[in-house]
Amino acid sequence: MAYFINEIKNPNVARPERLSVVRNVNTGGYDLQITGLSRAEDVGKYTCIVNTMPPKEYRVNLNLYESPSNISISESYTENGILRIRGTESSSLTLICLSVGGVPPANVTWKRGSQILSSGISQTSYTFAASSNDDLQNYTCVSNSPALTSPMMKDVQIYLKLMPQRPLISSLFVTKENQQLTVSCSSSGSRPAATLSWRFRGSSLPATTTFPPMLDTLTHTYTVSSTLTVTVNRGDNGRNVTCIASNIALSAGTQSKQVVSIHFGPDRIGFDGTTGLQENSAMNLRCTADESNNASIISWRNNSSPLSVNTAVSTSAGIYNGVRTSQTYTKVLSRHDHRSVITCTASNGDNVANNSTTLDVKYSPRVSLSPSNLMVVVGQRDVILQCTLLEANPQQVSYTWNPATSTSNVLKITEITKVHEGQYECEAENTVGRSPIARTQITVQYSPEIESFVPRTPEEVKDSVTVRCNATAKPAVNRMYWRNPNGATASNSNILQINNIRRDQSGVYTCHAENTLTPTGQQPYTGRGQQTLTVDVLYGPSLENTRTNFSSIMHYKESNSSTFPSIMCHSICNPVCHLTWNGPRSSSSAVLNLGLIKRDKNGTYICTARNIVNSSPRSASITIHIIVLYPPNINITISYGINTVNEGERVQIMCTVDSQPYSNVTWHRKGERLGHQDISMAYSQLVISSAHCYDTGNFSCHAENGIGIPATKSTPLKVKSLAFVIVRPGFDSRSPRCIKPKTR
Repeated sequence: MAYFINEIKNPNVARPERLSVVRNVNTGGYDLQITGLSRAEDVGKYTCIVNTMPPKEYRVNLNLYESPSNISISESYTENGILRIRGTESSSLTLICLSVGGVPPANVTWKRGSQILSSGISQTSYTFAASSNDDLQNYTCVSNSPALTSPMMKDVQIYLKLMPQRPLISSLFVTKENQQLTVSCSSSGSRPAATLSWRFRGSSLPATTTFPPMLDTLTHTYTVSSTLTVTVNRGDNGRNVTCIASNIALSAGTQSKQVVSIHFGPDRIGFDGTTGLQENSAMNLRCTADESNNASIISWRNNSSPLSVNTAVSTSAGIYNGVRTSQTYTKVLSRHDHRSVITCTASNGDNVANNSTTLDVKYSPRVSLSPSNLMVVVGQRDVILQCTLLEANPQQVSYTWNPATSTSNVLKITEITKVHEGQYECEAENTVGRSPIARTQITVQYSPEIESFVPRTPEEVKDSVTVRCNATAKPAVNRMYWRNPNGATASNSNILQINNIRRDQSGVYTCHAENTLTPTGQQPYTGRGQQTLTVDVLYGPSLENTRTNFSSIMHYKESNSSTFPSIMCHSICNPVCHLTWNGPRSSSSAVLNLGLIKRDKNGTYICTARNIVNSSPRSASITIHIIVLYPPNINITISYGINTVNEGERVQIMCTVDSQPYSNVTWHRKGERLGHQDISMAYSQLVISSAHCYDTGNFSCHAENGIGIPATKSTPLKVKSLAFVIVRPGFDSRSPRCIKPKTR
């Protein structure tokens, strides 16, 4: 193996002891090792010759590098053992690094961490806008040379004049109006320490409190802080409070603004949609709270009960940067909502405002009709149905009745009849509508009503009477019975049965029917009805029932001035008999008027009673005798009307006495009573079987009956004597010329 430099074999290698060939166990080759390299001695080409056939040569150029001696960073300084470069935040900063010495010249690089920022031969510069992120950061200048086994490095720390960080305003900038608001502001990260200033309501305000700067020994930065205290009102709500931090690095300063939130509550609440409310329509009642900050929370109550209102809450901006809050309570109204007190409450934690409105819900009427299911009785007076207005809005209503024509809420029935039974309806109407119909039922009860009877005219004994009593009633009849003309019970049912009827059973029979009436509001009582039946038992006249007002024989003294009393004839018969009188006088009626009491009224009078029973003529008669008492009236006659007879002839003198009663008749001759007397005779006869001259004279008939003056009447009798001659004219019974015979 030979060594060549510059392709010239140099068998005289300087200090050959520094060279050695070493087998490389890894590659199997041979390495040339040179120790104590020297640029002057060792730089050149080296050849490796392998003795093969033919031989092989391998050449390598050995160039020896010289390491840089130093790294220099421009404008750097050492403070507290730390190499630093000053700069200003946000200003341009140039870092210059020089590598001193070295062959070949070193490659110089600026690095931050692993990031290569710039590079150059022997020197490099890196210009950048310094930021707070660069502060206290190490930038490394790296010098790389083939002569170095490891790069040569030098760190420099960036030490900036730092702008203050944007101020940090405390979060305690919320307060209530008319109270003090204290705002704290701090700014850190500045170098040198920043100055804090305030602006509010468009003006600069001095800080209320300024605290000494605080050094952060780790970052070498300052934190400054101050407070601003001011009394605020709602007009400050939404205004910015500005804190400004400035130093040499940032003369214009940096600022933070914070909106001041002044809490003030809603003062008032208003309602919309309170008019025109009507049943079954939707109410949109809008509650609007005055401006507040924070926004108000709206809650609702109906009277004392909470309301759940799910509609969205709407807000609008207020003049003080607060919000006006509103919510609409939507509900389909019913009449039950009338006079409901709806309260809307707005609260934001600082104040509570509420307002109430009373709903005026218009709704149609609702009525009730009383009494309900009314029981009344025929004849009941002044029955009143009341249509009561239960509810209505407005309450001005008109009423309609069916049936009937009342226009008020009262229907008055002056007197109940059957036609009043039925259903009654009442309605009320207002401007909203008509009420549901209220109904009630009138049930008309009535006492039993009995069908009238046809009078019955049965014939006595022959006929029987059966009569059924039919009654209608409400409620139904619960008792029926008959009473006879005397008031005694004739039947305990509705049937009257009289067998073989008698005349004394004539009269008015009454059928009675009863039910129980239960009028509303009264104690039950018995309803009674009755109907009469006339039973007229027919019978003809009879002797025992035909009478006059006089006895069968009546005596009256004849008078020229007195009259007979009226003679009445009556007969018990049915139908009524027709009465007539027959006799010396007659009458076509029951009354016989004879006038003056005269003898010509004497006689037998017959009163006849006649009727017709069931088409059969019936009659009965009664006889009376009228005797007119009057004094005797004499009529005397001689037989054959000859007053002169011959002696020896039969003479018959008749005395007819008209008197009542009969008179006692006596005869007289020549003033002497003859022994013959007829008692109670109307006729007396004096018979001279053989007339004698001595019988010549006046014969007198004397009658008396105790009535008035006795009567005497005479008739002459002249008997012609055959034995002597009458000398004087005229007859004289005392004449001695006629001698009475001794015997006759």
